[in-house]
Amino acid sequence: MHHLWSKGDYEVSTDPARIDAVMVHEFLTNSYWAKGIPLETVRLSIENSIPFGVYHVRQLVGFARIISDLATFAYLADVFILPSHRGTRTFPVADGMHRKPPGSAGIAALDAGYPGRS
Repeated sequence: MHHLWSKGDYEVSTDPARIDAVMVHEFLTNSYWAKGIPLETVRLSIENSIPFGVYHVRQLVGFARIISDLATFAYLADVFILPSHRGTRTFPVADGMHRKPPGSAGIAALDAGYPGRS
């Protein structure tokens, strides 16, 4: 099951089929934390985690992924918003990225910093 949140021209989706792995790779391979990462590694990381895409008019402009056992542990990784969309108030729609993915009811860490939300 995939989730979708939207506000105005922005939306967040957990559907891995929508993720443009080449674009994510282009960003990550130039980042300080994943410099030079191979494209195939990025593809595998998307397939084996819970990806969140942030889209503006159906174009991927941000990304994050959760690595989890879906019971007690979740790690948020590879979070970015393209520079051209930073400061454009994308955060209200990216707010959906903190929500617990399906089957993760025991993972309290995902709500850290978001009091009163589930």
